[in-house]
Amino acid sequence: MNAWLHMQSRAIRMFALALLLAGIVPIAYGIGLFAWQCVTWVSAHHWVPLPARLLVDHGMPQTTRVTGVLTYIPEIPAASLTLAERFPALHRVMLGLLDMLPLTLFVAALGALAASMGRSIAAWQADLLRAAAQRESDRLRRRQEYLKEEGNLKEERRIEPW
Repeated sequence: MNAWLHMQSRAIRMFALALLLAGIVPIAYGIGLFAWQCVTWVSAHHWVPLPARLLVDHGMPQTTRVTGVLTYIPEIPAASLTLAERFPALHRVMLGLLDMLPLTLFVAALGALAASMGRSIAAWQADLLRAAAQRESDRLRRRQEYLKEEGNLKEERRIEPW
């Protein structure tokens, strides 16, 4: 294998690892929010719902229990505003779906998607490296066979794997 393949494979492997780690962070965040909900439920005997709409709209009606964790939930206003201006009906449907979807599940699903993409890229890269190593070993094996037969045969005879 040549130096370019090594450098390229190392860069792709680092990207896959970064994507995997970037996927683990939202999963841990979702687990932490769910743990906070469970602790609140055990201590106050009341489940505090955290809809995914909190990501785009911190101004929605909330209980006093939600305001304690609201500082740990990022708000993404730009995506919501541009969608509302261009497609008001789609914006209402999206907000309705985000109201039904729990924030912890939404964040963990996005993290799982990113982590699985990183894992699949790493597996794809491992397959490519394995194939390149196999091609290299086949090339060296054929070269050894050529050298052995060089003394016995005067015409060139190539041995190919196909």
